[in-house]
Amino acid sequence: TSQISIVSYGGNGNGSADNTTPYNDFIAACAASANRDCIIPPGVYVFNSQPNCISSNIHLFGGGGLDAVQLKRNYNGTGNKGLVCIEAGGGGTIVENLVILAAAGTSNGSMLSIIATTTTQISSVVLKDLRLTTLGSCTNNYSLYVDGTGATSAPIGVRDLAMSNVVTFGAVNASQ
Repeated sequence: TSQISIVSYGGNGNGSADNTTPYNDFIAACAASANRDCIIPPGVYVFNSQPNCISSNIHLFGGGGLDAVQLKRNYNGTGNKGLVCIEAGGGGTIVENLVILAAAGTSNGSMLSIIATTTTQISSVVLKDLRLTTLGSCTNNYSLYVDGTGATSAPIGVRDLAMSNVVTFGAVNASQ
């Protein structure tokens, strides 16, 4: 099957370009496509503001294997929302082969979040081969944040979350 690449939407893994708008366009294209294999090629992708959340089932993955793709949060977060955020409608999403990290000096938010709403559940999410961390000193709320408390009645909430080789850690000397 063919893959949808963030590069086709202006994504640039050079370690300095802001990828917020290209990522938003990329995620929207992935959600609208019958082919939901969404690749981010090797590189360091910087985000200077909060990108949109994933709200449909897609397969988001880094090309080149583990540690080849870094998504770098270079902004102060809002609440517990992650740089990669899966929310209502994002059930069935797979996220793999990524390093998701926060730049030194940033605060709040998380690296990856899965958040249900009062009316929609999230189920069958797979997280595989991920590193969720920070570069140096920062005060983020969480590396991984999973919240089903918005649920007000069954079967709403976060259900069937599978994780394999997901490493969460504070400050690390990840390459920039």
